[in-house]
Amino acid sequence: MALVTIGFLALVLVTLFWLAWAVVWLVAALFWFALPLTLLVLAAVAWRAQARYWQRVQQSGAGDAASARSPLRQTGNRAFDEYREQALRSLERSGRSSASSSSSGAGRRIAKPSTATWPRAGRSSRTDSRV
Repeated sequence: MALVTIGFLALVLVTLFWLAWAVVWLVAALFWFALPLTLLVLAAVAWRAQARYWQRVQQSGAGDAASARSPLRQTGNRAFDEYREQALRSLERSGRSSASSSSSGAGRRIAKPSTATWPRAGRSSRTDSRV
Protein backbone atom coordinates (compact mmCIF):
# COMPACT_ATOMS: atom_id res chain seq x y z
CA MET A 1 0.00 0.00 0.00
CA ALA A 2 2.80 2.41 0.82
CA LEU A 3 4.40 1.74 -2.55
CA VAL A 4 1.16 2.54 -4.35
CA THR A 5 0.84 5.79 -2.45
CA ILE A 6 4.44 6.79 -3.19
CA GLY A 7 3.98 5.84 -6.84
CA PHE A 8 0.77 7.84 -7.06
CA LEU A 9 2.43 10.88 -5.46
CA ALA A 10 5.36 10.58 -7.85
CA LEU A 11 2.95 10.42 -10.79
CA VAL A 12 1.12 13.52 -9.56
CA LEU A 13 4.39 15.44 -9.05
CA VAL A 14 5.72 14.48 -12.47
CA THR A 15 2.41 15.44 -14.08
CA LEU A 16 2.40 18.80 -12.30
CA PHE A 17 6.01 19.40 -13.35
CA TRP A 18 5.23 18.69 -17.01
CA LEU A 19 2.10 20.86 -16.87
CA ALA A 20 4.17 23.73 -15.44
CA TRP A 21 6.81 23.13 -18.12
CA ALA A 22 4.09 23.26 -20.81
CA VAL A 23 2.77 26.52 -19.38
CA VAL A 24 6.29 28.00 -19.45
CA TRP A 25 6.66 27.01 -23.12
CA LEU A 26 3.21 28.36 -23.93
CA VAL A 27 4.02 31.73 -22.34
CA ALA A 28 7.36 31.80 -24.15
CA ALA A 29 5.69 31.06 -27.49
CA LEU A 30 3.08 33.76 -26.92
CA PHE A 31 5.82 36.23 -26.00
CA TRP A 32 7.81 35.19 -29.08
CA PHE A 33 4.84 35.94 -31.36
CA ALA A 34 3.39 38.88 -29.43
CA LEU A 35 6.58 40.92 -29.09
CA PRO A 36 7.07 41.60 -32.82
CA LEU A 37 3.36 42.32 -33.24
CA THR A 38 3.47 44.70 -30.29
CA LEU A 39 6.48 46.49 -31.76
CA LEU A 40 4.71 46.80 -35.12
CA VAL A 41 1.63 48.28 -33.49
CA LEU A 42 3.74 50.76 -31.52
CA ALA A 43 5.60 51.76 -34.68
CA ALA A 44 2.32 52.27 -36.54
CA VAL A 45 0.94 54.42 -33.72
CA ALA A 46 4.10 56.54 -33.65
CA TRP A 47 4.07 56.88 -37.46
CA ARG A 48 0.44 57.99 -37.45
CA ALA A 49 1.06 60.54 -34.70
CA GLN A 50 4.00 61.97 -36.64
CA ALA A 51 1.95 62.12 -39.85
CA ARG A 52 -0.87 63.94 -38.06
CA TYR A 53 1.62 66.41 -36.59
CA TRP A 54 3.09 67.24 -40.02
CA GLN A 55 -0.40 67.50 -41.48
CA ARG A 56 -1.29 70.08 -38.81
CA VAL A 57 1.95 71.96 -39.49
CA GLN A 58 1.26 72.07 -43.21
CA GLN A 59 -2.37 73.12 -42.75
CA SER A 60 -1.51 75.85 -40.29
CA GLY A 61 1.18 77.29 -42.57
CA ALA A 62 -0.72 77.00 -45.85
CA GLY A 63 -1.82 80.65 -46.12
CA ASP A 64 0.92 82.43 -44.22
CA ALA A 65 4.53 82.41 -45.40
CA ALA A 66 5.86 83.39 -41.97
CA SER A 67 4.11 80.51 -40.23
CA ALA A 68 5.19 78.14 -42.99
CA ARG A 69 8.78 78.95 -42.09
CA SER A 70 8.16 78.56 -38.37
CA PRO A 71 9.01 74.81 -38.28
CA LEU A 72 12.52 75.78 -39.47
CA ARG A 73 14.45 76.34 -36.30
CA GLN A 74 17.68 78.26 -35.94
CA THR A 75 20.75 76.13 -36.54
CA GLY A 76 23.15 78.22 -34.51
CA ASN A 77 25.08 79.19 -37.62
CA ARG A 78 23.99 82.80 -38.06
CA ALA A 79 25.38 83.12 -41.60
CA PHE A 80 23.51 80.05 -42.78
CA ASP A 81 20.29 81.14 -41.09
CA GLU A 82 20.49 84.57 -42.76
CA TYR A 83 21.24 82.94 -46.14
CA ARG A 84 18.29 80.58 -45.74
CA GLU A 85 15.92 83.42 -44.85
CA GLN A 86 17.13 85.44 -47.83
CA ALA A 87 16.74 82.46 -50.17
CA LEU A 88 13.21 81.79 -48.90
CA ARG A 89 12.25 85.44 -49.36
CA SER A 90 13.57 85.42 -52.94
CA LEU A 91 11.69 82.19 -53.67
CA GLU A 92 8.49 83.73 -52.32
CA ARG A 93 9.01 86.81 -54.49
CA SER A 94 9.70 84.71 -57.58
CA GLY A 95 6.65 82.55 -56.80
CA ARG A 96 4.45 85.62 -56.51
CA SER A 97 5.84 87.12 -59.72
CA SER A 98 5.41 83.86 -61.65
CA ALA A 99 1.86 83.51 -60.32
CA SER A 100 1.00 87.01 -61.45
CA SER A 101 2.63 86.49 -64.87
CA SER A 102 0.89 83.15 -65.38
CA SER A 103 -2.49 84.68 -64.62
CA SER A 104 -1.85 87.41 -67.19
CA GLY A 105 -0.84 84.89 -69.88
CA ALA A 106 -4.20 83.16 -70.11
CA GLY A 107 -4.00 82.62 -73.88
CA ARG A 108 -0.63 80.89 -73.74
CA ARG A 109 -0.52 77.24 -74.86
CA ILE A 110 1.43 74.58 -73.06
CA ALA A 111 3.60 72.43 -75.29
CA LYS A 112 2.81 68.72 -75.26
CA PRO A 113 5.69 66.36 -74.56
CA SER A 114 7.20 64.60 -77.51
CA THR A 115 5.78 61.12 -78.02
CA ALA A 116 8.74 59.93 -80.07
CA THR A 117 10.45 58.51 -77.00
CA TRP A 118 7.36 56.90 -75.55
CA PRO A 119 6.47 53.29 -76.46
CA ARG A 120 3.84 53.10 -79.13
CA ALA A 121 0.33 52.16 -78.07
CA GLY A 122 -0.37 48.49 -78.54
CA ARG A 123 3.31 47.51 -78.59
CA SER A 124 5.12 46.20 -75.59
CA SER A 125 8.26 47.94 -74.48
CA ARG A 126 9.83 44.56 -73.66
CA THR A 127 12.75 43.52 -75.78
CA ASP A 128 12.39 39.83 -74.92
CA SER A 129 10.27 37.99 -77.47
CA ARG A 130 9.49 35.13 -75.08
CA VAL A 131 6.17 35.26 -73.29
